[in-house]
Amino acid sequence: MKQRLLSWMLAGAIGAATSAAWAEPGGWEGMHPPCGPEKRGFHHLGFGERMAERLGLTPEQREQIEKIRAQAREAGKSLREALREAKRKEREAWLAGASERELKKRAREVADKRVEWMLHGKNVRERIEAVLTPEQREQLAALRAERMERWRERREHQGHTPPPGPKPQ
Repeated sequence: MKQRLLSWMLAGAIGAATSAAWAEPGGWEGMHPPCGPEKRGFHHLGFGERMAERLGLTPEQREQIEKIRAQAREAGKSLREALREAKRKEREAWLAGASERELKKRAREVADKRVEWMLHGKNVRERIEAVLTPEQREQLAALRAERMERWRERREHQGHTPPPGPKPQ
């Protein structure tokens, strides 16, 4: 019994430490290698200089997309901070031995902030895609599918379970 309790405590401490690392300032940016100013922010959406060239964006499209990205960066700052704060409160409650009810409340708050973050990204993606022509949207979808397939292959090669959902054709 004592050994099981110690195992659970160790697992919890590791989980809390991992959550703390992700909640630290720079956590999102630290996940990617540094890139130039033209690739900052939503580079994971594929709108760096290289993607602009691949899609054949006009100067007007580039300007509109950069405006959307700038607005999104500002809105994203407050969302990231709110998520970081919710994670901090969840971690503190867990470490303080809070009740099950309190822990569930904190976990729901973190989940709600994560959903806000996802919806923010979805909104930005939709706004950017609205600037593209139908042909550019098709090309972007194909490029994203290729990127997802490469990601799946790397994960499978590393021994990870593939993410849920249909495998792209």
